[in-house]
Amino acid sequence: MNIKIEAAARMFAVEYGAIELSELISWADAIILKVENPPTELFDISLAKSVTQTVSALNELGAGALNDKSELSKVVFEIFYNYLNSENPNYERIAKALFDMCMEELVPDTESGKYMISYWDELDIPELGHYGNSAEDKSSMKNFLKQKMR
Repeated sequence: MNIKIEAAARMFAVEYGAIELSELISWADAIILKVENPPTELFDISLAKSVTQTVSALNELGAGALNDKSELSKVVFEIFYNYLNSENPNYERIAKALFDMCMEELVPDTESGKYMISYWDELDIPELGHYGNSAEDKSSMKNFLKQKMR
């Protein structure tokens, strides 16, 4: 496990509301128990009372993770996939995140960008009553994430 990539992925997920404080705390606690000398930022996350309190610790831990955009995107995809399988997922928010990731060239491979950029419109157009099927588009997005996650 690469803590830098894991932290940067969680920071990206925080920006789009795709991860809860309890998940961040569990993640930090698991690493604290596993690693002989855990980074102090993990304790900040473990003891946080709100997601916003984790931001600086995640940023510090994730510094330099953009050097491996492919691996980072795969970890983000896994978090997004899990979020979309939660009780009240916001597909539009994740579609926007995928669009933003594509714009930042944070993609798992060169082929993925064309799909990542399209989900935002694919979800909006049926919601506006024009054409398309939002249920199919949501399923397609989940399948895409599942295929591309680590």
